[in-house]
Amino acid sequence: KLSLYIFLVLMWCNVGFAKDLTGTKLLCSWDFKLDIGIVFYGLEFTSSTNVKEYSELDWEVNIIKLNYYVKPDRIDMEISRDLGESVLWRESLKYVPDRYGSLIYDCQKKDDEFSFYDFFQDKINNKSKEQESKNKL
Repeated sequence: KLSLYIFLVLMWCNVGFAKDLTGTKLLCSWDFKLDIGIVFYGLEFTSSTNVKEYSELDWEVNIIKLNYYVKPDRIDMEISRDLGESVLWRESLKYVPDRYGSLIYDCQKKDDEFSFYDFFQDKINNKSKEQESKNKL
């Protein structure tokens, strides 16, 4: 009987933090305090193991598909085992993309209707208009 109780407790603890994040959308930002301004990442959890990371890269909307693993204090995301992980800290909603090491982005939850593609496309269009205005001067 004791072993059954231990088994049930271990099973409950194992799935206690494994919430399905499907449909969750997070917009993460970091202010460079330089000419660059605010840089954004979008995280869209598409299934219980996959997330899409949106960003702006070379005047295009960049979308990377990542696998994620839920842990008690964080969510690890990776393209493959050979490359480093990005980390989302669960309690604080701080995002650390692996490619940039020590930069920490603050994340905010967005509603279901929010479109990351449209958000980043608008940022690219605005940046393009600003560039055209500067060239005219």
